[in-house]
Amino acid sequence: MEEIEGIKERLTTVFQKTLQEEPLGGASLALYHRGEKVLSLYGGWKDASSTQPWEADTITLIWSAGKGVGVACLLHALQENKISLEQPVAHFWPEFAQSGKKEITIAELLSHRAGLAALEQKGLSLTDHEAIVQALAAQAPNWDINRPFSKLAAGDERQGVDGAQRLSVSSILDDASTDATQSIPSAVEFGKRSGHGYGARTFGYLIDELLRRITSASSLADYWRKNFADPLDLDLWFGIPEACLSRTADVIPAKTAPPPSDFGTAYTDHSSLTRRAFMEPGGHFSMLAMNQPALRQAAIISSGAISSADALAKFYSILATSDDTRYFNAATRRWMETPMTSGIDRVLMAETVFSAGFMMNGNLNIFPTPRSFGHPGAGGAMGFAIPEQELGFAFLPNAMHHGVFSSPRTQRLVEVLRS
Repeated sequence: MEEIEGIKERLTTVFQKTLQEEPLGGASLALYHRGEKVLSLYGGWKDASSTQPWEADTITLIWSAGKGVGVACLLHALQENKISLEQPVAHFWPEFAQSGKKEITIAELLSHRAGLAALEQKGLSLTDHEAIVQALAAQAPNWDINRPFSKLAAGDERQGVDGAQRLSVSSILDDASTDATQSIPSAVEFGKRSGHGYGARTFGYLIDELLRRITSASSLADYWRKNFADPLDLDLWFGIPEACLSRTADVIPAKTAPPPSDFGTAYTDHSSLTRRAFMEPGGHFSMLAMNQPALRQAAIISSGAISSADALAKFYSILATSDDTRYFNAATRRWMETPMTSGIDRVLMAETVFSAGFMMNGNLNIFPTPRSFGHPGAGGAMGFAIPEQELGFAFLPNAMHHGVFSSPRTQRLVEVLRS
């Protein structure tokens, strides 16, 4: 209890300092333990003109931080239908087998190894789910998925799963009796494809469609509300109702140029996979476009979730719970916290580690513990689970900072939990 009280005090101090240093916008922060609130903070302004205070019920766009919630829905559906991650995607989604994708497994899809980081067909709307998944099913992978990616970095060639322990899926994940407190291997080889590339926009459509194929749900958004959001009273939405528009914070884009980086260089090259992954579907649009009511009300899984910090932290605390709950068993929780691929990401141009859809630490060190898993969002949004302490954490600002993975203000909060 004394340790928790110290963490609460330090988080509060750092959060208040963050708001004081931030000239625009506001934020919310939450820490939960096994579904119970430990700390909930908010402050600043929810509008760009600094006239509307951020209130207890303010919600905000969380960008890619919603991907973790979306993939948890799919993992739950796989668990409930007793489907292994080793199953081919095409077994449930036959059209997916086109263009050399017949053998791609669910594990490979979830860990960004399916070669579908960028949609090749241009001109499709972010909200046209059917057209997008048809195009993804028809297209060939963006790269030769049977050859790992390599990049010479600091005199050290890293490719695919770097120095990974070669363990089978069944030996790590399908044994529900596995001690969840044992150390996590550096990576597990799930199938023969080890190179990976982050699906910035495509990932949400892929997991949404696969969930529709294996359940009776009309969409992932519907599955989320029925199985988690409504039963747990979570103020997190994939497509908000009209009644929630007035309490949603404005997106405030960063006001400065991003610092130089390999990612930034690749992004400026319109022919690069990095650029293409962040452009399609939907094409180029301003961050401010996400303030439009039509996009806020659309179920855009990859980048359109809108949430409170309390909702995201509470949900992650349930994912972090060590004993079986009514929602997730031990085997499914192991899917979440066992690395499936690591190495230089073809899209993000840095070393990343992914489990079954969640990002993990590796050399990024964006989470507080070795077993932590979650997902960052653009501008500094962050949500993650800390299995070692059965905690869930979320920090959600509306004034964006640069950084693909995190931002300095977010990392100052993470450091409190690390200490």
